[in-house]
Amino acid sequence: MLLMDRITRRMSPKRTGMHFLFCFVDLALIAPNIRWIRRFSAAAQHLIMVHFNLSPLRAYLVNSLSPMYNVQACGNGKEALIIVKEFWPELILSDIMMPEMRGDELCSTIKNDIETSHIPVLLLTALGEEQNILDGLDIGADEYIVKPFSIRILKASIANLLANRALLRSKYANLEIDIEVKTPLAKCTNSLDWQFLSAVKKTIEDNINNPAFSVEVLNDLHNMSRTRFYYKLKAITGLSPQELIKTTRLKRATQLLKEGEYNITEISEMCGFSESKYFREVFKKEYKMSPSQYAKKYSISSSGIIEDDSDE
Repeated sequence: MLLMDRITRRMSPKRTGMHFLFCFVDLALIAPNIRWIRRFSAAAQHLIMVHFNLSPLRAYLVNSLSPMYNVQACGNGKEALIIVKEFWPELILSDIMMPEMRGDELCSTIKNDIETSHIPVLLLTALGEEQNILDGLDIGADEYIVKPFSIRILKASIANLLANRALLRSKYANLEIDIEVKTPLAKCTNSLDWQFLSAVKKTIEDNINNPAFSVEVLNDLHNMSRTRFYYKLKAITGLSPQELIKTTRLKRATQLLKEGEYNITEISEMCGFSESKYFREVFKKEYKMSPSQYAKKYSISSSGIIEDDSDE
């Protein structure tokens, strides 16, 4: 077992509420026998991986960022591609001029892999010509900062990227996407992520009245393992696959309740709930009122919904 595996399993924080930032660095100058290093802070909420070749700059970045973030350092891009799928970071900070795999190659690989395309990549480099910057942005880098740099600006850029991701998660968690739109409408949205989420939403909606439709079926239809599908969806929406299925069903239920053409039991069945009692329970938990109360308050139909005797 790799040293990384032994230490990681002992030190890894709980995923709930945690955020991860990876810093790719060359660790040979720190300790020849250690291929990676991690600076863990119990108070931090993000894990960062840093990829830099110069020892003084690497140490400066790790020390500067570790009070706010959990910092993961990796020796080269090839190892990074493996470690990324072990930790599923929320941001990658990388130099361009690196051994074995350049930072721009790493960025391109990350952004063109459906499993990792959602991860923000910030390139920090001495290559400051206009064409260099354009090339970096063209391959999918979310931010490009030229050396010499201000640590305050770097910290602000990292914070802004993470804040933008949080806003997108909120938007997507509320299912504010149009499955007919094929290109992203929001900043920091990779087209692969948009297509992935649109496809997932369409799959759920196509099976919304099927109570047997499960996370396993959803995974299989999108050709991803359960673990990788979970982390991908969680990173984009903040919801687990099970939560997204339930949220989509409840969203559809609110639409039907507003229309006022069906009773509670019918709506429960149309939205894939096998038992109307369970439907009422989860609906009330989500919207703080029963389905019939919601219908009375928001119905746009003059006829009104037909209530079931057991609704309350």
